[in-house]
Amino acid sequence: MVVIIIIISNILYQKGFRIVYDSKLGIDWVATGTIAQYIAAIASLLIPIVVLFLQHTLEKNRIAVGDSNRELLEEVNKYFDKIKILTELVNENGEIIIDGGAFETIEEDSLLYKEKTLKYINVAMIAETKNVAEYLGLNIEKTFEILKDLVAEKSISVAGRMTIDNVENIVWKKK
Repeated sequence: MVVIIIIISNILYQKGFRIVYDSKLGIDWVATGTIAQYIAAIASLLIPIVVLFLQHTLEKNRIAVGDSNRELLEEVNKYFDKIKILTELVNENGEIIIDGGAFETIEEDSLLYKEKTLKYINVAMIAETKNVAEYLGLNIEKTFEILKDLVAEKSISVAGRMTIDNVENIVWKKK
């Protein structure tokens, strides 16, 4: 913005415009108003362009932050899963148990999946159904039902027509 003012001032100076402090000079209010109108016209053209540029830049940054947050969440969850498996191998006396029983799979619990889904969307900020399904390890239909429940509970918001046949075009956002 400062560069623009310097350029405009330089052009005006080359055209003969000078700032003069002389009490004998009359004040030409028409000329002053004309200059103010030119400045307002230029500003009214520049402000929307600057706003669009800033909005685009912030949106790119938001998407990049969401992607890095997703990657970090996946990495943290891997470590938590490993810690959980290791803690299940030790009994209350501190002895290591190696009997294969600690490697049982977690049964499908709706609340657990809802919690993981909500955490994923809050970290990612914007997510598509297929990304959430990949994260949860579920099929698209089951993931869609979980996401629909979270929208009904007003935990997340949705952009797009929320039907199973439009599942590829739906975007889920944090509230």
